[in-house]
Amino acid sequence: MAAPKTANHFLSIDEIEADRKVKLWFKKKELKPKTKISYLHAMQQFCDLWEMTPSELFREAKADVKDPDLWVNEYCHIEKIIEFKDHLNNFKIGVKGGKGYARQTIKTKMNAVVEFYRKNGIEIGKDERYVKDGTLVQPQNRKIPDEAVMSDVTACKLDEFEEAFILGQSSSGLANADMANITIEQFKKGFRPETGVTLLHVTRVKTGVEFRTFFSIEATDSINRYIQKRQLKPDSYNRCVLTGHEKQKITSDDNYLFCQRSIAKQYLEPESEYMGKHTKYAEAQDKFEKAMARGDIEAMQQHKLVMEEWRKYKYETQEDIRKLTNAVIMKMYRKIATKSGHGGEKWEWDDVRGHKVRAFFGNSLLNFTNSKDKVKYLMGHKQSVVDDAYFKYTDEVLEDFYVSQCLPRLHFSDTKVYELDAPAKKKLLEENEALKAKVEAQDQQQAEMSERLSKLEILAEMRQRSVDSVTEIWDNHIEETKRDSEAEPISSQNLPQLPAKFEIKPQSKESIEREIKDLEWHLSKYPSEEGNTMLAKLREKLAGM
Repeated sequence: MAAPKTANHFLSIDEIEADRKVKLWFKKKELKPKTKISYLHAMQQFCDLWEMTPSELFREAKADVKDPDLWVNEYCHIEKIIEFKDHLNNFKIGVKGGKGYARQTIKTKMNAVVEFYRKNGIEIGKDERYVKDGTLVQPQNRKIPDEAVMSDVTACKLDEFEEAFILGQSSSGLANADMANITIEQFKKGFRPETGVTLLHVTRVKTGVEFRTFFSIEATDSINRYIQKRQLKPDSYNRCVLTGHEKQKITSDDNYLFCQRSIAKQYLEPESEYMGKHTKYAEAQDKFEKAMARGDIEAMQQHKLVMEEWRKYKYETQEDIRKLTNAVIMKMYRKIATKSGHGGEKWEWDDVRGHKVRAFFGNSLLNFTNSKDKVKYLMGHKQSVVDDAYFKYTDEVLEDFYVSQCLPRLHFSDTKVYELDAPAKKKLLEENEALKAKVEAQDQQQAEMSERLSKLEILAEMRQRSVDSVTEIWDNHIEETKRDSEAEPISSQNLPQLPAKFEIKPQSKESIEREIKDLEWHLSKYPSEEGNTMLAKLREKLAGM
C-alpha cells in the first residue's frame, strides 16, 4: 500500500460536520459538545491524511466488505486505520523537537475514527482498534498545584477579570466550560449574606450532572469588583474606549458572569438586524449540507462562500458572541503561569491551568476534610444510581461543610479565616441561642410597654377632650346667663344657679317632697356641691318625719 500522504486541512471542521455520514453518526451516538469537537478534529486529521471525505471513506469500506475475493487484512479501510494509528504514535507537535501525543489522546482519536465506521454499519476488529491503556498520566502532568503555588498565582499583578476568574474557579472546582456558563442571575440568587459565600446550582457541560458548589467570600468580593468595573462608565470621550465599555456592559441578569475582553462589533448591532444576517448564514449552511449530501461540488463551493461571508453571524444569540471560550481561558492561564514562574517547558503543559486549578480544589479538600463523598459532590462527579435516588444533601448542610471545613483551605488573601472545632462551635452556638432568647424577651417586654404607653396616651387624650367639653359647656352657660341678665330683671325663676337661700323651717311632708323634686330637677340642669348638700339635708329631714 502506498505511503500515506499528509495534508493540512483537506476539509474544514464545518465541512466534516456537514457530511451526511458524520451527521448520521452523531444522530446515533449522543455526544457532549466537547467530545463532539474532539471527534471532529480526529476525523479532520484522518481525512487530511488520506485526502478523502467521510462519505468517500465509507463508500470505500462498503466496497471492501462487499468484495468476496478480499480477506479482512486486505481491506483498504482496515489498512488506513492501522496506518493512522502508526501515524499518531509517531506524530510530533511542532516543527522541530516537539512532543508526541499522550496515550489518552491517541486512544481518543482512534476511538473517534472506529466509532465513525461502526455507527455506519462497518465493523472493525478488536486487533485493529486496540490501543494501549490511555489512563496513565504522564509524569510531567501528575503535579497538582498546592496552596503555595496558588498563592504565587494570586500574588501576581492580576486585573479584575483574571483575579475574579481564578479565585472563582479555585474556590468552586468548576471546569472551564462550567465557569463560562454561569450567569449574572445565578450569581445574584446564590449569595448567602449570613456567611458571605455564593451558592451555585450548576449542570456540568461534560456529563450533564446537576450539582451545587460555592464561591468563597474572597471570590465573591472579587467578582463583585469585576462586575462594578464592567458597569463603570469610563471618564473619557474616546470613541474606542466608549465602544469597548458598551460591549462589556451588563444589560440583563441573563448575561454571562464572565465575558471576553475582545468582542466583535456585531454584538452592538440592533437585534433585528443581527438575526436577519444570522438567518442568511443558517440558510447557506443548510444548502451547503444538502449539496454535500447529493455530491454537488460546485454548489458546495458557492454556499461555502456565502457561509464565509456571514460567518461572524453564526451565533444564535448576540450574547454568545461575548461568551468565554476554552481557547481564551487557556491563553489567560498560560500568561499567568509564566508570570508566576509556574509555566511548563516547551511543548509541555503548564503547572497552572484550568484543569489543574480544579485538581487543586479537589486535592486540597480531600486532604483536609473528613468527607470524600461531599468533596466529590462539590466537584460534580457522578454518583451511583442508588445514591442519586436516595441521598440528597440540603443547601444548609453543604454550606456548613464548605464554610467550616473547606473555606480555610481556599483562602489566599491576608485576611484570616478561623476554624472552629466541634466543641467550641457547639458552645458558641449555645451562647448565641441564649443571647437570642434574651434579646427576644427584651423585645417582647419593650413591645408590651409600648402598647401600654399607647393606651395611656389614648386615655389622656380622651380625658382632655372631656375636660374641654365641660369647659365649653360652662362657657356657653355663662354667656347665656349674661345675655339673660341683660334682657330681664333678675328673679328666682330665671337664675341659672341655686335659689339664693333655702331655709329649713317646719314644713309638711308634701311640701318637702315637692321641694326635693324641684331641687333634683335643678341639680340635673346645674349641678353643684352646695345643691347636693341641701338635697341630702332635705332627704334626711323627710326620712325623720
